[in-house]
Amino acid sequence: MLKYNKNMIDCLKSIEISHQDFLDKIMRIWPEFFEIKGFVLLKKNKDNLENLDEKKILSAYYDKTGFEASYNEFRIEDYFEWCIGKPIEGLAMAVKLSEIWECKLKRDFPSYKFHIIIGFDGKYTTIRFHKIREEEDCWIELDDLDGYKDESIAVRIVE
Repeated sequence: MLKYNKNMIDCLKSIEISHQDFLDKIMRIWPEFFEIKGFVLLKKNKDNLENLDEKKILSAYYDKTGFEASYNEFRIEDYFEWCIGKPIEGLAMAVKLSEIWECKLKRDFPSYKFHIIIGFDGKYTTIRFHKIREEEDCWIELDDLDGYKDESIAVRIVE
């Protein structure tokens, strides 16, 4: 519960967050996820996916999992400039974000399972997720993570 006085109410009414970059960063820390046509997607500021063409997606990505993993990916350094030139801090940020995303995905979609994948190439860190589908392969081979020689990989399993 949050309680405040009239002065605070007036201050809160006057707040105008106009810096889109700031809003975008906050949405990555505590993101909004939505489901459309069987896809679970990370909400991005200018998304308009009402006319999502599933046939086009499947022809380009081969399956729903591939599309989700691609769509839901972002590079840490693109949103958190303080991580540029500090690759281990970017990796640490991604690990923390994966914990937050796990909590949010469990809350928003309790009947689904997900993989949250962190990739680190020594300079940049990416994080992405996809829903687990029994009829499709996972985006990354869990039984052969050491087979990914060009980057470090971590997968958070959300059940």
